[in-house]
Amino acid sequence: MEYKRLNTLIHSIEQVKLLAMSMYQISDETEFRKYYLTLALQMERLTNETRTATVLDADIDRQFYLSEAAESLDISVRKYKDKLVIILPYLLPKRQSIDSDSYIIDPLVSVLKKYVDINKPKKLERSLVIVKSVYAPDNEKLIRDNDNIEIRHVINAISTLLFVDDNTADLLLCSRPGKETHTEIIITEREI
Repeated sequence: MEYKRLNTLIHSIEQVKLLAMSMYQISDETEFRKYYLTLALQMERLTNETRTATVLDADIDRQFYLSEAAESLDISVRKYKDKLVIILPYLLPKRQSIDSDSYIIDPLVSVLKKYVDINKPKKLERSLVIVKSVYAPDNEKLIRDNDNIEIRHVINAISTLLFVDDNTADLLLCSRPGKETHTEIIITEREI
């Protein structure tokens, strides 16, 4: 058995726990938000470390694990009329880390590959991609600045499986109130 990665995970969990506990001492709201962002980034790194350790050390089939991860993250892909609709967890703007969204990319690609294998859609030459950041009305703090890096990474992952060339895709970013907070991506063929 490989305990080195397990020991690293336990150490990372302890670091995250210490950071979270120290937040109770913060009285300044700006400082609190900064710490919350740091906590979120550490948790996402921990998720990736745990995923890697599970697949490597516990000898779990990677595709099985990723499909389970996608289900637990509520990632879905479905056809609706002439559109493809992808539902993801809410993508948070994290300019401090270029890989802060990696926890979502592997499960998303797994779900998309399964969709493509079953439905065999033709790759789109020209497309319209609408990224809707849907926030619950009681949490308007989540109305976002749309120029974050997570969207670019998600679109790149989608484009490899669904587009001939992502340079021919038009991209529309918007925020809307909704019942639940999530990210919705709608893809349709664009007329010339």
